[in-house]
Amino acid sequence: MLEQYMSNLYKCFEVEMSKSVNTLIFALLFALCFCAHGQEQNGQGRFRHLTAKDGFTSASVITIYKDSQGFIWLGAFDGLYRYDRYRFKLYTNHPSDPNSLSNNSINNILEDQDGNLWIGSMWYGLNKYNKTEDNFTRYFPNPDTSLIDVNGILSIYQDRDGAIWAGTPTGGL
Repeated sequence: MLEQYMSNLYKCFEVEMSKSVNTLIFALLFALCFCAHGQEQNGQGRFRHLTAKDGFTSASVITIYKDSQGFIWLGAFDGLYRYDRYRFKLYTNHPSDPNSLSNNSINNILEDQDGNLWIGSMWYGLNKYNKTEDNFTRYFPNPDTSLIDVNGILSIYQDRDGAIWAGTPTGGL
């Protein structure tokens, strides 16, 4: 009787071990797929620390966006940075220049279906980047027709009809 009990126990243990080994093999293969997928195809999957020497002087980044031309855009408290894989260019607000950013605190970035970049400022309006002129058009709510009492832009969205929507801290669109 004891012999049969031990034999049955051994068989159960063998089945459980087989399941565990299969689970382990599956988990390893799954992890290998993710590792292979996460590396760049050309083997250049390395991190590079960018500093003020590269033109990046901000202490923190609020938002990151890669556009269709391959530029990396970083929204920070001190302005909008464009990175071209070699150096940064910083765009900021210049009160005397109406074609500069409306504010330096950049909350979000969206590229629309026409390739235009929309930049949401944390405190003061929505901006559209003009690629050919390398400057911005500012958009503010109309105080006569708008219920929005704050110019901050928390989110930007483009619907399937091409309309641009901007969300504000007070719930306005």
